[in-house]
Amino acid sequence: MQVDLNEIETKVDGRLYKYYDIGNSDRVLVFLHGLTGSKEDQPKFYERLIPEFRCIFLDLPAHNNLPLYNINSLYGFAEYFISFINHLNLKKFGLVGFSLGGLISLKVSEEFYNIGKNVPAIIWSSPININGTTLSGKANLTISTIGYLSRNVYLSILKIDFIYNMLKKLGIVLLRHDKNALLNFNNKSMTKISKIFKEKTDTNFGAPLLFIYGTNDPLVTVSTYNQLKLTNDLHEKLLIERGGHFISQRGKDEGMLHIKDFFDRYLI
Repeated sequence: MQVDLNEIETKVDGRLYKYYDIGNSDRVLVFLHGLTGSKEDQPKFYERLIPEFRCIFLDLPAHNNLPLYNINSLYGFAEYFISFINHLNLKKFGLVGFSLGGLISLKVSEEFYNIGKNVPAIIWSSPININGTTLSGKANLTISTIGYLSRNVYLSILKIDFIYNMLKKLGIVLLRHDKNALLNFNNKSMTKISKIFKEKTDTNFGAPLLFIYGTNDPLVTVSTYNQLKLTNDLHEKLLIERGGHFISQRGKDEGMLHIKDFFDRYLI
């Protein structure tokens, strides 16, 4: 499916938002990408959902040349996107968050639940903090390396493919959009953002939630799926073969089917 992408920029309370807004359905999905990612490849990744929903793809703060806006907590990220959702006056909407975007989506859903609104959310390959362990050793090594470098050194070694080659040795292969996203990511924000992964994750609220994890994920391991205990009849979890970070085509296809089924049940 060919989609015309026109980036929209808007300011809410002095903070800038960059996003794509595709489709005109009254059922709206808001998509949040992962750490060091961007919205650029998401319309292609989620293209099966676009005919069924109005799809809004956003960049996270500190990504795609956006400031971090002094955000230093998961709530801070959630509040940033809640302001945007309220600005658009969205009524019937759900959230799809991948990795860090999934943690943020979970928090956004919780905050809306606290004011009496059920917002269904997909939490995909997210390093939720259950027993103090979230990210794999490979992920922690990558995060600490990127955050340690000065901005000039970071940009210089990106240009000579040092980081790409290092990640490849760790089994992490980047695509073109991934490389562009790294170039436009504020690596000096990494230290603040990485502390968010240590926050205790609260899943004990009543909004519909679907947690998706994948086998052979180099960043978020199957142990997270195994440790996750569902606390509500509206909560579901799913393990897909190679359905996490650096997903296979088969894993992606299976994930899309479950996501569509989930929102067909809860976004009506």
